[in-house]
Amino acid sequence: GSTARRTLPMIRAVIPFDTLLGYRRVSEEMWTYRVDPAAAVGYVWVDSIRASTLHELRKLESRLQAEGCRALVFDFRSSFGQGVLHQLETLGKPSLAAINGFALGGGCELALACTIRLASKTAKLGQPEVRLGIIPGYGGSQRLARLCGKGVAHELCLTGEMISAEEALRIGLVNHIHEPAELMPAAEALAKKIIANAPLAVKYAMEAIEHGMEMSQEEGLFLEATLFGLCCATEDMREGTRAFLEKRPAQFKGK
Repeated sequence: GSTARRTLPMIRAVIPFDTLLGYRRVSEEMWTYRVDPAAAVGYVWVDSIRASTLHELRKLESRLQAEGCRALVFDFRSSFGQGVLHQLETLGKPSLAAINGFALGGGCELALACTIRLASKTAKLGQPEVRLGIIPGYGGSQRLARLCGKGVAHELCLTGEMISAEEALRIGLVNHIHEPAELMPAAEALAKKIIANAPLAVKYAMEAIEHGMEMSQEEGLFLEATLFGLCCATEDMREGTRAFLEKRPAQFKGK
């Protein structure tokens, strides 16, 4: 029989400002997620704690005094964080960001790298780096502009202001907002909807969207047609068609 498909146990990513520890953990969890054939949807719990943020800022200040402003050191830190989030973004499997509390700086950048974002009504989001004399270093300036448009990215990155969950929903930064107690149940319900579908079709749909965004429309349409053809050659396509005609739930195998 086919392997039962499930969601990945939640990754609790408490990521204060400029720390790599949270990103290392995400990287390790994502590798497990990538190679586990039964893991169908991953959760990323984003909740940056401001008390921890102050602690990290003091550590950063001490590091600056000890190391001096050596650009190469911080270029490496930026590149490492970018690499982890690129890994998350290109897994070939969907990831759901459940944003509770504060998602500022690195926390917001982590959420931006996920496939779909849900937030509690009390969540606050933003890229406040300019208030500290730096800019987003883990892809925030790039993903925010692609997701919400250049004007929105400019405003959030240049003012450094936090926005509410309602405003994040309005500008398209998050897909849904919920009461705090309903956030994870809502994420789980969304994950179940995704899991019910054909794994290869989900993978190829994500690939068409992600790679198509970097292409001209003509090139994107060619990519879509190619991936559509691959889907039509799968066992899951035949099973999905039969299940629809027989009015029963499909039993997909990812083949």
